[in-house]
Amino acid sequence: MTQFTVSNGGEEVNSQMQEAFQRRFGKGWRKPYHDLREAQDPEAFTVAKRPFHSDNPGRVRHGLNAMPDYGSIAKRDALVSGPSSSQAAAQRAALPAWARSVEGLRASLPHVESNAVMIPRRLSSDGRALAAMGPQVGYYSPQIFSEYELHGGGIDAEGVTFPGASPWPLIGHGIDFAWSGTSANGDNEDTFVERLCNPNGSRPSRSSTHYRYRGRCIRFRMRDQTVTTPYSVLNPTSPPEKITYRTMRSVHGPVFAFARVHGAPVALSKAKAVDFHELSAALPFMHLAENQATSARSFQRIFSPFPGTENWFYVDRRDVAFIQSGVYPRHARGTDVDRPYWGDGRADWQGFNPSAYTFRSIPSSHRPQALDPVRDHGLIISWNNKEAPGWRKGPTEWSNGPVHHAMILQRHVLREVHAHGGRINLTGLTRAVNETATTDLRGEDVYPLMRRVIEHGHGESERLLRILDAWHRSGSNRLDANGDNVYDHSAAVALMDAWWPRFVRAEFQPGLGVALFGKVESNILSLSSDFGWDWGSQVQKDLRNALGLHERGRYSRVYCGGPVAEPVRGPRLLHVRRSCRSVLLSTLRAAIADVKRRLGPNPSQWKVYATCKDSSTCDEIVPNTAGAVDTPAFPWQNRGTYHQIDEITGHR
Repeated sequence: MTQFTVSNGGEEVNSQMQEAFQRRFGKGWRKPYHDLREAQDPEAFTVAKRPFHSDNPGRVRHGLNAMPDYGSIAKRDALVSGPSSSQAAAQRAALPAWARSVEGLRASLPHVESNAVMIPRRLSSDGRALAAMGPQVGYYSPQIFSEYELHGGGIDAEGVTFPGASPWPLIGHGIDFAWSGTSANGDNEDTFVERLCNPNGSRPSRSSTHYRYRGRCIRFRMRDQTVTTPYSVLNPTSPPEKITYRTMRSVHGPVFAFARVHGAPVALSKAKAVDFHELSAALPFMHLAENQATSARSFQRIFSPFPGTENWFYVDRRDVAFIQSGVYPRHARGTDVDRPYWGDGRADWQGFNPSAYTFRSIPSSHRPQALDPVRDHGLIISWNNKEAPGWRKGPTEWSNGPVHHAMILQRHVLREVHAHGGRINLTGLTRAVNETATTDLRGEDVYPLMRRVIEHGHGESERLLRILDAWHRSGSNRLDANGDNVYDHSAAVALMDAWWPRFVRAEFQPGLGVALFGKVESNILSLSSDFGWDWGSQVQKDLRNALGLHERGRYSRVYCGGPVAEPVRGPRLLHVRRSCRSVLLSTLRAAIADVKRRLGPNPSQWKVYATCKDSSTCDEIVPNTAGAVDTPAFPWQNRGTYHQIDEITGHR
């Protein structure tokens, strides 16, 4: 279970990003870097509304963090004997889809679809707390999430688990409560840079088997693991094949890559706070199956010791609650949590004991949590958003500003509340989360600012903008409501899909430069996955700058139509706005031309299909076939795999 509850890491990726910003901007690199990084944006939409502070090692001191030489990081190949990497890659590509999906299970699990909405009883129509919540673990045929009930021997529970993950439900119901989880963002994984050495004092190389730790040249812990295949998956008539892998571990964790620092060879290891503490992860689920949770506070106490980083949600008749579990190490004072740490001992976690793999951790009271909150309507909403003000997201998580798809959940819930006299029932909650599941974040939250900068287009541009206006007013859904396999607002969907990447590139590339923008796009903020909403906060915040609107955490410059350094006021602001408008309109015209070329000259005939023969040409979700019978593809939706809608009527 703990392998799915490790978060952050990636400091080595972020160090390369920082180096790229330095190469582009020189000494002034930090301002544009922090614009896009959004590590602590004061406008971020959070789960808990009061601050909870993650580890802060204080003012950065020189010499504790290592910066791998630019472009020097290379993945470690653990293969000792057997097929070469290229042969293995070719064989892997030829495997059946189910085998490829199982092999990369953890990496393939969605990171942006688990959510939870908790409604306090004062907003509930009948005075009982409500919840709609569901983890997203992908879609398989048969589904890898197994649903079952357990009764007897003091156990009464129903829910789901991964086969072999736990004898008790991971998500589900007790006799008078329900619980669920979403992926969290606590910092419980770090990259350490191990300085290679040789015991005889000779010059080290990538093949060295020792590293420096606390003044000594010690050996990596090596272990060979040999697997003999009965026959090839691709060819049952082929002879058995013996494959040997060699693990390589420092006191911090397994080595996953090599690099250079100032030209000297180093190894990169991954330290995970959950290592060697896996068994304790099962206990909270046992306690829930035994119905030891008798209140929201007792639920929080039960899940507080869970070692992995995960958000847990609870509802009974009276209360709603949330707690982020996890053991989070205190980093060495003076270290930069966005960069890799030297592994020679000077940057160890505070109190680190390599023999027992123990360390000082932040107190449980510092972890984000809420119980029947009052602020912001009293809702608890989680959809992979930042957990609390002051709770820092990881080095490669740069999408935590004023735009987040969790806000769509809140907006739909509040519409139901306002439409029914200030209260919501279970049907209204179900309607809200269902509508949210097909909403395009860009059309809902960013397009209004794009339109505001443009004001009025001309001719064809204005006609197409009015189509986008109608889509936005209808809810910005990617939805086939009448079942004809064509999206209801196909013209708007097709146009937004073509316009968005063109505009984002034209907005930020002039300021960042072609090379740096490409590195940001390929490593951090993708324009191709999840309809490119990674850039939602950056685009919206920059457009507000161009409009001169109020905001907290203002960027160092206006990128759209620029870059132009802040502050921008008066006639200069009008010029920036006109330039930004020109960028919007020129990219819109290019998008229109592209869609016409592909779908024809008449927008009323543009069709975006909900499902299609080639899954790369539409939004459909294709379940991974892991058995003899597959499951047909179905239209895109952003919701949990096991989604439960809860209203508890009784209480002990």
